[in-house]
Amino acid sequence: MIKINTKNRKGRKATQAFSSFIHRIGRDANLDWALSVGFAFILALALVGVAYTTFVRTSHLNVTALTAPVAPKKAIFSRSDLQNVLQAYDDRVVQSAQLQKGYAGPADPSI
Repeated sequence: MIKINTKNRKGRKATQAFSSFIHRIGRDANLDWALSVGFAFILALALVGVAYTTFVRTSHLNVTALTAPVAPKKAIFSRSDLQNVLQAYDDRVVQSAQLQKGYAGPADPSI
């Protein structure tokens, strides 16, 4: 019958080596740093992979088909609209001049 060696070099069983690794988490600063940096590196690689696949998928889309049709250009302004705006500004000038003269109503507010 063949004898299978379940012990590692230090004479411990293989499960003991693994359990000692788990027990070292939180107690060994170097192991904690290595796990943290390793996890951050793996997470960064995963995020870069997701970003790359998103970029590749969207770069092949037909962007011109997604835009709305452009309406024909209208005239920037019409002469009647310009006259209306100029008349409104002239009315404001007149009202401003009246306000600068002072109160134009009756002197007695009870009237």
